[in-house]
Amino acid sequence: MIWTDCASAISQLSKILEGQFPAANGPHSDLWVQVFHAVGDLPAQSVQVTKVQAHIGTVGSSPFEDWCLLHNNWADRTALRANFNRPASFWNVYNAHVVACAISHKISRAVQMVLLRVSQAAMKAQATAEPEEEPNVAPVRPPPGSWQGLRELKRFPSAAARWYGQTLVRKILSWWQHTLHGACDSCQWVSHFQLYLDFQLATGSRGPVHEKQWRDADCIDLVGLANYPFRLRARWFAKILKECLCHSCQPLSMSYTQPHSTVLGLYTGCVAVPWPQWRLDEVDRWIIAHVPFGIRRRGESLDILPFSMRDESWPLFPVSSGDF
Repeated sequence: MIWTDCASAISQLSKILEGQFPAANGPHSDLWVQVFHAVGDLPAQSVQVTKVQAHIGTVGSSPFEDWCLLHNNWADRTALRANFNRPASFWNVYNAHVVACAISHKISRAVQMVLLRVSQAAMKAQATAEPEEEPNVAPVRPPPGSWQGLRELKRFPSAAARWYGQTLVRKILSWWQHTLHGACDSCQWVSHFQLYLDFQLATGSRGPVHEKQWRDADCIDLVGLANYPFRLRARWFAKILKECLCHSCQPLSMSYTQPHSTVLGLYTGCVAVPWPQWRLDEVDRWIIAHVPFGIRRRGESLDILPFSMRDESWPLFPVSSGDF
């Protein structure tokens, strides 16, 4: 009978007792191979393993539990003492191994950075290559009644804020309300890419990031080094924008179509809104500065676009700090 407080050891030993040979590249495989051979000639069911609770002292609810906990504690102390009683030759080998691992890690990161720069240069060269001739198809205009007017936000959408954070929701809704308040331009199909870039140029905010949970990219140090593709970041932004407007009871007409743009010659998710034309033109100019021949077909060249800084020529607007 073997008692141990290590769940992984019980799992591995149970596999060995069932006749499974240890994986050659598994943790501590050299030791488990020795265990496999040690129990290989024993009769079936002659070895049993029991789990003991770890780090709870030496007093249990019965004399048997006291015995198990006491001896488990002795085993822990013996293992600790054995580690510190290793000879100097072991620590010399160990320290040399640590240094070798650190050097290998440094070399590996340097090689990865070279490969990353090569791939980024290749993508940029592909994006700046002159595209093939494509038929000039006029963008489809939204049908009449697609835009039902800007709804006044009387209450803060707390349901959206619980998921995405108050600061980010306030920035997005303040930007949306300020842009469309009193809008007099004609209704056009505006893509999620254009809205995301407009938000960055107008606010200087980098929008949302999803890393197991939703976070404001402005609160993440060196977020640009994470190299999130532009289309993924735009999709995160569009999701939060739609949910914020849904919680705010703002009706929207959406479609998968060609946006109103001189540089985005592709079909993508769009929203029918009377977005100011001068802002759409500025977004087009920003894209052209990074992808001189525009975006065509599936839009892979969009992914190289970096985070945008705020355009100081754009008017400032207040971010709401209370109920709308």
